This record gives sequence, C-alpha cells and structure tokens, in this order.
Amino acid sequence: MPDELVYLGVIAASIPVGFLFRYLSPPVKQGAALLLGLSITIATCHVHTLHSLVTVIGTWIIIKSSWRHAPALSLSWTFLYLLFFRLVTWFGLPSPTPFSNAIQLLLTLKMVSLANEVHSFHMEKKKEVSSFAKSPVIGGLSQEPSIYDILSYSYCYVGIMTGPFFRFQTYSDWLRQPSPLALPGWVPCLQRLKLVPVYGALFLAVNSVFPLAYVRTEEFLEENLFFRFFYMIAVFFVFRMRFYAAWCGAEAGCISAGLGCYPEKALCKPGGGPTVNYSTDPTIEEKYDFKTIQNIDCYNTDFCVKVRHGMRYWNMTVQWWLHNYIYPNSPFKAYTLRAGWTMFISAYWHGLHAGYYLSFLTIPLCIAAESAMEASVRAKLGPRGQNIFDWVHWFLKMRAYDYMCMGFVLLKASDTINYWTSIYFVMHIIAVCCIIVGRALKGGKREGRRGDKEEKKGVTGDGYPGDQQSLRSRRAPSQMSNQNYPQFNWSSAPAEQDEEGSSGPTMDLRSSPLPMALKRAVWQVQKMQVPVVSRKQRKTKFLQNVKQSAIGLIYFFSLWRRSLQKIGGNFGGGVQSYFLLLRFLVVLNFVSFLLIAGFVIIPSIVFRSVGTSLVNSTGPEECMAYDPNPQGLVLFYTYFLDLLSGTGFMEYSYLFYGYYNNTMAEDVNFYNISLAYLFTAVFYFAFCLICIIARMGTAARVAVATGGNAVGNYSMIVFTGWDYGCLGDQATKLKQKNIHYRLQVDLEEQSIKKRAAALTLYQKIILYSLRVSMGFVALGLIIAAFYGIFLATTFSQKKSGENGILGLVFEYLPSIVITAGNFVVPFLCDQIALVERYAPSTTVIVALLRAVFLRLVSLGVLLYTLWDQITCAGDTTNTECELCQYSHKYQCWETRVGQEMYKLTLFDLLINIAVLVLVEFPRRMVVDNWSSKVAQWVGRQEFVVSSNVLGLVYGQTVVWTGTLFCPLLPFINTLKFVIIFYCKKMTLFYNCRPALKTFRSTTSTFFFLVVLLFGWILATVVMVYSVAEMHPSMGCGPFRFLPIMWEIVPTSFYNLSKVTQEFLFFIGSQAFSIPLFAISCVVMGYFIALASVYGKSVDLLRAQLKLEGRDKQFLVKQIEQLSQQLQIPKLHEEAQD
Repeated sequence: MPDELVYLGVIAASIPVGFLFRYLSPPVKQGAALLLGLSITIATCHVHTLHSLVTVIGTWIIIKSSWRHAPALSLSWTFLYLLFFRLVTWFGLPSPTPFSNAIQLLLTLKMVSLANEVHSFHMEKKKEVSSFAKSPVIGGLSQEPSIYDILSYSYCYVGIMTGPFFRFQTYSDWLRQPSPLALPGWVPCLQRLKLVPVYGALFLAVNSVFPLAYVRTEEFLEENLFFRFFYMIAVFFVFRMRFYAAWCGAEAGCISAGLGCYPEKALCKPGGGPTVNYSTDPTIEEKYDFKTIQNIDCYNTDFCVKVRHGMRYWNMTVQWWLHNYIYPNSPFKAYTLRAGWTMFISAYWHGLHAGYYLSFLTIPLCIAAESAMEASVRAKLGPRGQNIFDWVHWFLKMRAYDYMCMGFVLLKASDTINYWTSIYFVMHIIAVCCIIVGRALKGGKREGRRGDKEEKKGVTGDGYPGDQQSLRSRRAPSQMSNQNYPQFNWSSAPAEQDEEGSSGPTMDLRSSPLPMALKRAVWQVQKMQVPVVSRKQRKTKFLQNVKQSAIGLIYFFSLWRRSLQKIGGNFGGGVQSYFLLLRFLVVLNFVSFLLIAGFVIIPSIVFRSVGTSLVNSTGPEECMAYDPNPQGLVLFYTYFLDLLSGTGFMEYSYLFYGYYNNTMAEDVNFYNISLAYLFTAVFYFAFCLICIIARMGTAARVAVATGGNAVGNYSMIVFTGWDYGCLGDQATKLKQKNIHYRLQVDLEEQSIKKRAAALTLYQKIILYSLRVSMGFVALGLIIAAFYGIFLATTFSQKKSGENGILGLVFEYLPSIVITAGNFVVPFLCDQIALVERYAPSTTVIVALLRAVFLRLVSLGVLLYTLWDQITCAGDTTNTECELCQYSHKYQCWETRVGQEMYKLTLFDLLINIAVLVLVEFPRRMVVDNWSSKVAQWVGRQEFVVSSNVLGLVYGQTVVWTGTLFCPLLPFINTLKFVIIFYCKKMTLFYNCRPALKTFRSTTSTFFFLVVLLFGWILATVVMVYSVAEMHPSMGCGPFRFLPIMWEIVPTSFYNLSKVTQEFLFFIGSQAFSIPLFAISCVVMGYFIALASVYGKSVDLLRAQLKLEGRDKQFLVKQIEQLSQQLQIPKLHEEAQD
C-alpha cells in the first residue's frame, strides 16, 4: 500500500474517532488516546517503535535526574538520537520506515517542549517559595508529569504522524475540559475540510502533468530556459497542495476531538496556546477558536509579501517551536545569522539530505536581500510606488519559495545543483544583487531589527501593514483583530519583553566625570540596593562569571607564567618575546602530537595493524627487500649509536614511517590507517598554519594600534602599561623594570631617527653604499655556507655504510656543518650589522632575515641533496632509479629522510646543552673571577634575540619537514623545547647581562611569526611534493602498494557511499568553489578595509594628540607672556615705592 494512502487513512479515521472521544472522561480519554496512538505506531513502525520509546524514556530520565539542565540536555539527547536514527544502517540495524521517521520528528519536538515546560514549572515553584505568593503563570504546568503522563502525551493518537505539534499543557487542558460536548466541533471541522477535496484534486492533476522525476532526466536539461524556470512553479504548487490537504485534514482531526480549543480572549498562538490569563464566564456565551493547533494558513502563505512572513504561515506550530527553543539560544546576535542558525537546525530536524540544507540556508540570504531593498528603495517611494514594489516583492517571494522547494524535494545535492545550474542560480544572483544595491543606497543595515520591533506595534518599519494582510486586503483594511495571528519577533527572545524594565540601568562609575569621594558614595548606595534581576540578566552574569573563571583558571595553569613575568621585568619585552614564542611552540607541538597519536599511533596499536599486513608482491624483488632488524648478537654500545642515529631498533619502531606497514586496519569499512596517516599530516599542517595566523593577527593588532612608532607605543605605556594585578614588592619591581626598558627602547629609537634625519646628502650616500656593499658580503658568506652543506651531505650519503663511531660521525656530518655554518655566518653578519648602523629594531629584523635565509635555505640544500640522491636528480631512466622509480639503495627512503630530520633535531638539542655547559658557564666564571683587560673587554654575553629566535624557527621547520616521515617528531620536539626553555632561562639569569641596546617587541613579535611562517611554507612544499610526486617505497610504509601517496584518497573515495561521494563532488565542484572563493574575497576585502579604517583612525587620533599638544604649548607660552607682563608693572610700582 502506498504511504500516502496510509497517511490519508489515519487522518480520515481520526476525524470521526475524535467526536467519540468527547464523550469520555479524562482518565478514560487519556488511556484510550494512548492505546490508539500506540496501536497506530506499532502497526506502521513495527520493531522501529523502540526508537520512539527509547527517546521518551531517555527524556524522562533527564527530567527526573536534572530538571535545571533538562532543556539543554533534552535538546542534545533527542537531536543526537535523531542522528543515530538516521544512520542506523551504519550499525547493521534495519532501516526505519517513513512512518517511524514522521513519528520520531514530532516526538523530538514534544520531548524538547516537555523538558522546557518542566523546567519552567520548577522555576515558578521556587519563586512562589521565595516570594510567599503565587504568581500567575500563563500556560504553565500545575504538577510535574509522571512517566505515564509522558507516554500518553508522546503516543496520543491526535496528530501522531502528521502533526500539528502541541505542548503538554495543551494536551493536559484537553484531558481536563469541563464540558467537551458543548465546545464547537462540526462547524469549524467542516470549515477546515471544505477545501481539502480541491487541494487533493489539484495535487493529483498537476502532479500527473509535471512529475518530479522528469527534473532528474537528461531530457529536462535540454528544454528551453523558460520551461525549466516554469517547472519549479508547478513543482512548488504540487508541494503546497499536498501539504495543504494533509495539514487541513490533520487540523480537522484535532478539532473533532476538541484538542486546542480555547476562548478567543485567550489570544492563542499556534503551537504555544494561550498568551494571556483568562477565565470563563458562565453567564456570557464564549467564543472559541482552534488557533493553538492551526498549522497552516493557506491564503496568507500564498499572498503575504515577505519571505519571513511566508515562513510564519507555513508549518506554524513548528515555527513556534523554533522561535521559542532554537532562535533565542542561537550563538549569534545578528538577525540574519540567528535566522540562518534556526534554518540550519530546521534542516537538520528534517533530515540529512543536502537538499534540505541548500534550501533552508538560502532563506537568510533572501531575508537579507528583502531587508536591504525595503530600507533603501521602498522606504523612499510614494504610496503608488510602494504598491508596485509590493507586487514585485510578492512575485519574487513566490519565485524564491519555488526555487528553494526544488532542493527540498530533490533531496540530493547533485540534483539540486544541476537544476539550479540549469536556471543559472537566478534567485541567488537576484538576492545578492539586491543586497549590493541596498548597501550601495545605504540601506539594509538595521532594517531587520528595526522592522521587527515595529511589527510588534502592527506596522513594519518600512510602512507595511501588519503581517496578516495580504496584497489584496490592503486596499480595504479589515477591522478584524490581528491578535490571533502569529506575530513572531525573530530578533529577540520570547521573554525579552517581559524582562525589559525589570531593573533600571546602574550608573557606570568608571566613565562618570565625578570626584572619587562622590563615586565611592554612589557605589555604596548601589551596593545597598536590591536589584530586580531578570532571567536573561542572571544568565548573562552567570556566563560572564564562567568566562572569567575559565580565564583565571587558564591563567593560573598557564605554562611558565611566573618565569615569563620575571624575564620581562629583568630583561625587557624583546627577550620576553623569545620565551613567549618558545612557549607557543611547546603547546603547538604537544597538541600536534595528541592529534597524530589519536588518529595514527593509537589506532595502529589498537588494531594491531603493524606486523600483520599484506606483503607487496607486485614489485621487483630488489625494491621490496627491507629488513632493518639487526641479525645476531648486538653489542651494547650499538644501542647507544642507534639511539643517536635513529637506526637499528629505533628504525623499526613507531618513530618512523617504515614501521606503519599496514595499508588497512582489520575492517576496511571501519578505519583506514593509510588514509588517516595522510589526512592527519595534512590537518597537522593546516592546524599549525591557523595557530600561526591567529597569533600573527594578535601581534598585528597591537602594531596597528601603536602605529609601529615610538609615539603611539609611549602613549600605550603611559596610559595602559601598568598592571594593577601586581601583588607584592617583587612583582611591582619587575613591572617597573619592564616599563623602564620599554621607555628606553622608545627613547633610543627616537634619538636614532633624529640623527638619521640630520644626515646630509653626502653622508646618506656613503651610508647607503656601505649598507649595500655589506649586504653583498653577507650574501657571499651565506652562499659559501650553502656549498659546504651540499658537499658535506653528498659525502655523508656516500659513507653511509660505515659502522662504529666513524660511521656515526659521517651520519652527523651534515648536521655538524649546518650547525657550524649557522654559528659562524650569523656571528660575522652581526659584526657587519654594526657597520651598517641600523636602528635597534631594524637591526634585529635584518639580522633575523639574513639568518633565516641561511638556516632555511641550508635545510633546503640538505633536502635537495637527499632528493638528488634518492631520485637520481629526477631522472627515472637512470640505472639506479629505473627499477623502482627511486634509487634502490634507499630501501625505505621515507625512513631515511625521517632519520635525517631526527638527527638534526637531536643534534640541535645536544649543541644547545653543550654550549651552555662548555662555553657560557666557563665564560661567566672567567669574566667574574679574572680582572684582566681581556676578560673585561669580552665581558658577559648578551642574550641575542634574533639568533635565538632563529634557532626556534629552524628547529620547528625541521619538525614540520620530518613529521610525515617521523610521526613522533612533534613529541620529541616538545621535550626538546622544554629542555631548551630551562637552559635558556638559566643562561639568561646566570650568564647574561642586560642588553646595551634594547629593541621594541611590538613589531619584532610580528616578524618572528612571519619568519616562522616562512619555515612552514618550506616544510609544506616538501610535504606536498613528497605526497603528490615521489613514488613511495615498495618495501615499507602504508603506501607501498600505490604509485604516489595521494592515490589513497581517490581509492578510498570510491569505497564511500554514493551520497558521500556526491557531497564531496559538490564540495570540489565549481558550483561550490566559485561562491566560496567569492565569499572569501569579500570577507578578506572587508577585513582589509577594516584594518585600513583602523589605521586611519589611529593616524587621526595621533594627529589630534599632536595638535592638542601644540595647543597646550601655545597656551603655556601665552600664560608665561601674561605673567611676565603682569610682573613688569609690579616691579615698576615697587621701584617707585
């Protein structure tokens, strides 16, 4: 039997049964409604009835265990179970029937509403106890429902599959109706049913002429544009007629049973019920209505003007639910974003098909477009022009709903995008054009909020009459009351009106121009007052307290907080910026290790995939020969050598790429180790980039705020530099020292700028010529270092077969040469920088750029040399590379690259410790205990920030480069940076003296991150080339069966479900990428313009400060002149006397 006939039969049978229920007493009515509804559920859903039962029981447990958090918990529980319900086939369970889906949807609404009603009941009960008076509650519960009450409400036969939604209080009022036979029944029921045959006939007729299946065919796309555009009008007409007939029939079933029948003076809203307190008067004949269960207003759905109003007349009870339970709790404040959030939740409630999301998320775009045009165009027109505008608006509104309906009925993303593409995304383009025009005409910015507020008074902000009026009824305004129609204010929470005015705003004492004594008196008076705090204010205050507590907790547990404070106080912000960067990299590496461990290492251990993999039998035998395990007896010191070089027992471990031998886990449909390995590496790089950019944004905001010069920074130090949270004398002295160093930097920068401005043209030519020549000298030193690294790497690879200590030296030869070059060349460049006479901050930046060029390119030279040896310089026809597409001498070349990065990381740590122990401590002891001129000339060392920062950048770049081949390298780097922190801290306080020339940390912090970004780019290039171009080793690793590593992505893609494939195809298609690119460009342009505006604002404020300073100087001079003029006559008088 078709599903439509089952729905029709249930609706038709519920109408006469409803009249019979009027004769039953409340307990019998409750039990009979439960029994009938449960019978319908079991008959249509079979075993899937358990889904709804689990949902009900889970909600009851939530209400009983924690009524305070029941609204949020019930929403989470029902929506998560709804997700499980729709993905149940993934767990090997049978697919639910369409009837069980309909019941589950309505049950989700009921359970969330029930939890909110119980929460409100308990809150009102607490207010009664505290105030000793019963407050009048509109539509509130009189007692907490039992499990039997919840089951009977959940499985009540009325609207169990077709709706409408109604609250538990509405259901309870229905059971306790005093005289149900006296309530209206036949007349409103027939009134509601009179057009159902017409709707049904139109549905059958038009659907037979314009079937939906034709849209999915190739023949449809060959039709002309006008036919394709008209087809969506016919499809939406069929869609409307179908739901008009179903919902009007469902409302008739409620009317026959008397459900939702209230007096007209109760001012009921669809779904919510009464909005005011009422009492029946037996002496007066009451007029009743069924607005509580009204789910559709067919006339206003078709003839209202606005898109937002059309939403209110369609599925009205669900709209009330969304407005009361979803919209107020949106994480956004802007009206369009909150509406978009609500539509997203509505799409999720309807299902997981992409068509729902494409349709519902188009609604906020249409709302924004109509808001912009109403404020910028309609508001400027006369009455006749507004009437024409309204007709055009109505036409576009209907076409927008036609357009969005196609996604709702086609369901699949591919079908929806194909249809929208066939009509050239016409409604999206029109909406975007309307927004652009509205913005250009200075409209649409606040219309949504202003218009909705004015709609509460009956007239919208742009001159529209109330929501209930259609286009035709505006010519002759009706005198009927508007109060029974839904007037949702989508820009504010439901309780917002009641909460306004409950407590007046308190005076902001900080910004008040009052004396301190008066402020203290006002503050004491405010403390004595007992404010009336609304629920919204309590919630806001609670969230603020939670936020402050979380910030305080993070601050308390922040890494090395006291040490950094001490460093900044003793050595200034420049040195402190180095340690802040070091802490940032420690956290970054540790979080990255957790990411890799969670998705690669732990699954490999749990699934026991390593060592049980299939053997690659498709390649040449020479290419598959890989056995790093040592044979026979191994000497003890060999383990030490293996630990330093990453060979032997270290090579065949979770540390390196070659140990992850399995391409799949035990169940290919459950977890793919190789795919996880690749995607984790990609996400690791993306995560690091996001963290760097976020930190750069913070540093850039400070640089923009200060303008990058000493004047702005001086103002910040004077007015905002002091930390009022300093506790104790030591913290206060450290802060004073920190401010002293910052002021010293600014004064030194200003003096250097003054000397530079005083130079003559001849002096400037000599200075710039000197800088250019010294730059070429520095470049020559760097190139010489590159050539030495190339020779050392080539020699090391040739001698890689040596054993013992000599073999270890050969293996570490590239690291030794790189470290020596990184020590000697920057030292010489620092001496060159003394001759160039840059400003301190500029000197740091220039030295940093030279050193980063040296270190990063030296790493690039090392990688190029390895690539040259592994791939035979890219020549696959070479005898060494012809067999395996890479040199067969490197049986697992990925592990070899990982070993090189591992050795560089380890050697860098050993060098730092050795320099501390063998150089820095002896130097301090000699200087402190030997009074010779040589010792005093050498003096204690300075902490050179540029070279130390570069060491961090170099070490992090090595880790980024090697993570793909050595997954545990981020964890090793975390330990390395922790050790370096304490080593550098020790040498800073015991071996170093404060720098003679300090520099500003504002701009340098930003450049440090820019340099770090250069290292990320270098590592990303290596990763992308290795994944996309180089042939993986055939004898090791998770990609040994594939020609390139990236091949696992398309291979795994075609193993996905068809729906997932279509979704991913859509993500990669032009239909998604082009709008995404356009939106990204708009967002980037917006932020660039915002930054420009902020910069101009800072410049204007700075210029204003200069003018005010000059005005003060002028006034001081005037005062001095006046005082002198007044003193001269006095002197004459004294002389005469």
